[in-house]
Amino acid sequence: MVIGKNTYQPDDIVSYFMVDSILPDNLIADMGLTGKLGGHQKNRIKPVQLRGQLSIGLIYKCPLGFEIGDSVAEYYGITKYNEAIPVELSGKMITKPSCYIKYDIDNIRGWNPFIDGEMVVVTEKLHGSTVSFGYINGVFHVMSKNYSIAEDENNSYWRAIN
Repeated sequence: MVIGKNTYQPDDIVSYFMVDSILPDNLIADMGLTGKLGGHQKNRIKPVQLRGQLSIGLIYKCPLGFEIGDSVAEYYGITKYNEAIPVELSGKMITKPSCYIKYDIDNIRGWNPFIDGEMVVVTEKLHGSTVSFGYINGVFHVMSKNYSIAEDENNSYWRAIN
C-alpha cells in the first residue's frame, strides 16, 4: 500500500482493507478519500498506481481493543463487493474442481516458460468476463472466476462450446 510519509510508525497496529472492500461514507470521509475510490458510488477499493507504485488496499488506524488478526469489518461497516452475475451467464453453481488453476500470468510476451510436451493450462481474461474450459479427470468443466457452472443450454459459456 502507498501511504503518506510518517503516517504510521514501526510496530503500529493497523487495519487493512483489501481490494474490493466497500467502505461506508463516514469512514471514507474520515480517511480523506471522498470521491477518490472506485465504483459507481466511489466507495470501492480498487488497485491503483500511486507515485509509480501499485497500491492494493488501504490501511487505517486499528480500533482500541482490537489485536493483530482480529477482523475489523463489522466494526467499520465494511462489506465485500460482489458483482451481479448477468442473467445470460447465470446457472447452477457447482463445486469447482480442487485442481483448478486460476490464471496468474498477466503478460508472457517475450518469455517462454513452457517445455515441449508439457501439459499447459491456458486462460484468457476477456473484458468483463473470466471463463475457463477444460477436461479434468475426463469430465468437461466450465468455470468462471470463483465457481464452476453446471451444464446449461441457457448459459452463454456453455453455449459458446456447443
